[in-house]
Amino acid sequence: MEINDVRIVWIWGMGGIGKTTLAKTIFYKLSSQFEINDVCFLENIKEKKHKMHSLQNILLSKLLREKDNCVKDKEEGRNLLATRLKCKKVLIVLDDIDHGDQMEYLANDLGWFDKGSRIIATTRDQRLIGENHVVYEMETLLDRDAIKLFELYAFKKKVPNECFKDLTLEIVSLAKGHPLALKVWGSSLHRMDITEWKSAMVRIKKNSNVEITKNLKISYDGLEREEQQIFLDIACFFRGIEKEEVMQVLESCYFGPKFGLRVLVNKSLVSISEYDTIEMHDLIQDMGKYIVQRRKHPEKHSRLWNVEHFNEVVDNNMGTMPVKAIWFTYCQQQSFNKEAMKNMTRLRILCIRGDKYDLFFSSDSNSHDGSTDGSIEYLSNNLRWFVWHEYPWKLLPRNFEPKKLVHLELRWSSLHYLWNETKLEKFLSLRRIDLRDSKSLKRTPDFKGMPNLEYLNLACCTSLEEVHPSLKYCKKLIRLDLFDCRSLERFPYVNVESLDFFILDYCRSLKKFPEILGIMKTELEISMSCSGIRELPLSNFDLQPHLTKLDLSGMEYLVSLPSIICKLKGLVKLDLSRCSKLKSLPEDIGSLSSLKKLDLSYCNIIDGGLPEDIGSLSSLQRLNLSGNNFEHLPQSISELGALRSLNLSDCNRLTQLPEFPQNLNTIFANWSNDWICNSLFQNISSLQHDICSSHSLSLRVLVSWVVDIPSWFNYKGTDTKVSVNLPENWYVSDNFLGFAVCYYGDYYIDCITAHLIPLCDDGMSSMTQEFSLSNNSKYSDVWNINFFLIPLGGLWDASNANGKTPNDYGCISLIFGKEKKFGFRLLYKDEAELHNAKRRSRNEHHEEEASCSSSKKQRPLFPTSSGL
Repeated sequence: MEINDVRIVWIWGMGGIGKTTLAKTIFYKLSSQFEINDVCFLENIKEKKHKMHSLQNILLSKLLREKDNCVKDKEEGRNLLATRLKCKKVLIVLDDIDHGDQMEYLANDLGWFDKGSRIIATTRDQRLIGENHVVYEMETLLDRDAIKLFELYAFKKKVPNECFKDLTLEIVSLAKGHPLALKVWGSSLHRMDITEWKSAMVRIKKNSNVEITKNLKISYDGLEREEQQIFLDIACFFRGIEKEEVMQVLESCYFGPKFGLRVLVNKSLVSISEYDTIEMHDLIQDMGKYIVQRRKHPEKHSRLWNVEHFNEVVDNNMGTMPVKAIWFTYCQQQSFNKEAMKNMTRLRILCIRGDKYDLFFSSDSNSHDGSTDGSIEYLSNNLRWFVWHEYPWKLLPRNFEPKKLVHLELRWSSLHYLWNETKLEKFLSLRRIDLRDSKSLKRTPDFKGMPNLEYLNLACCTSLEEVHPSLKYCKKLIRLDLFDCRSLERFPYVNVESLDFFILDYCRSLKKFPEILGIMKTELEISMSCSGIRELPLSNFDLQPHLTKLDLSGMEYLVSLPSIICKLKGLVKLDLSRCSKLKSLPEDIGSLSSLKKLDLSYCNIIDGGLPEDIGSLSSLQRLNLSGNNFEHLPQSISELGALRSLNLSDCNRLTQLPEFPQNLNTIFANWSNDWICNSLFQNISSLQHDICSSHSLSLRVLVSWVVDIPSWFNYKGTDTKVSVNLPENWYVSDNFLGFAVCYYGDYYIDCITAHLIPLCDDGMSSMTQEFSLSNNSKYSDVWNINFFLIPLGGLWDASNANGKTPNDYGCISLIFGKEKKFGFRLLYKDEAELHNAKRRSRNEHHEEEASCSSSKKQRPLFPTSSGL
């Protein structure tokens, strides 16, 4: 890292050799040398080869704080990465590269990144490594290290018995220094006696002449039958999926999946990530797929995940009894025969996924009437997991009654409705229904037969007119998403006993909020942004202490808030932005004792529209008042002791900022207005008024967003330091407040050194002081501007002045340490008094001033007489 160039470093070696482990170690070690928002680790890139724009979105989101899904295709993403990262020193790890396109679209050129950047890539394929890139080849373990690793997993912390010594050496020899083989075999042999070790050795030796992937099968052979089936499901389908979701499917297929998963973890065949997803090493996964594919013909396989094998089976109507699961992702048009699955009676998992930006699925033109009317002829009633993106028919099969179904996901489907009716207790296992973007869906099913339903996603079902009243019986519902159901008119009930998220955004035809049933047991977030709801029937919300977030933004028909809302003691976030007809807020809004975020932006609020009681919001941390029409703000805002961020952007009639609360660290306002800039620094001066008496050398920093240095600063530049000549008689006692400074750049600085330099070289020494910059704002990147004020009292040392006054000093120098764009200005309490003092000084020159010719060339820093 001591070399300040851009480098792409490759870690190359065979699978399971430890490339990812080494990359993680390097990543965590180097991360401290980069800003927290300038590092990113992309794992398992090979698994996401068809989702290049998704990987680009992750990079843009983490490194540039772009919104999720800001790019829709890989070309757009490549252009954004190439242009936007040039000014950032970044640390990026690209784990498991297996195709040249991945580097081309993620980190193609050294010129994409700023000096000091490091790009680390891992791969098994040496051909992908560029000519000028640094390469580190991973080698297998030496025997002594291999023995230590094997014994760690075979004996844990215990000292191995001498009788195992020869067998240990033999196994280490067969592993040929391969870490994954040593780990897996060691875990498999843990707690076995010497007889069992010898038996296992026979099986290991039997396969010693084949690839290491097949060699690992010894760990599979030692599993019980159900554990083997769980292992194969994970290897073929469930790697990288949330554990909770996988367990729901496994519990519907097997008797003891929790115990089985624990066995697989103990034997190092699978692991649970920090994000609670089920993970597995590439070689272990390859071994599982090898076991499934031992039979030559695809129709004999128990599991299908290869799209070519799938097409071969369905095109020739070869679907047979052995097929238990189908799971693949397609990125080009697929056709499908209505009769393709008529013989797959044992099918438990059907998952056909597509990337929405490449997605297209159709029924076979040779099947029956050649259209997508009606339905596929047969689907197995044994299904537990049913996912089909862009399902091409209007209906599900009439005889399709999968009583063990857990997960139903038919995004972008052509469905008009699901089942015509459901019998009571028909789908007792069903936990998830996801029909988002099914544009033709007109109504939901009867939910009485789904008492265990937890997730219902109907987002962007733009033809949906009604939610069946029986939804009130779904007491276990956790998430309900009706985003952009623009035709929805009838939605009578919702049960909130288990509900965490309830989304009604952009339901513009919905006039009435559904009746709330049940008492909340968990924290609930309700969002009805831009909906057509006229009023809030919150009469029963005072009994709901767990409502934590309420989003009413963009509700153009909302005129007032009922006072009952102030009884929501658990409310943490309230968003009323863009409610343009909102006339007033409840007078006792200060009763919301838990409220941390309040957004009142663009609500056309005028003077008097904010109640004085707003200062009683004791927990409020973020207040957004941007885009309103008031000239003054309530004085009580200064009493918001917890407030950290205040947004007053686009408040064009506002000419003076309110008195700041003590803990404010982030403020957004119209910095092109000189009066606002002056008011900002007057406030900063008040916040740190005691810096002289307390001898504190820490300066308060306020952060904002800005595209350039505000014009109020009459000295600007770009450098690692600034030296400014001070005007004659710049110091006016009881009027001068300090030196106003701002800067922005790639990195936040935590200290600054100031030098006050005398006019003449007559033995006077400079006044020098280092100040720490105290900034607790969570906003800190290249587009943020930092404001702070250096008071003279923090720099002036009367004991070393030798009878001189501040006006005997004619230059101030500030050292940032890193290159910054900066602004500088002298700050006074009263600018008018300052001008009078300046006029008086013109007739009171001292002889010694005349001898200092440099003082006659000093740059004046006073504002013009036209104003601030």
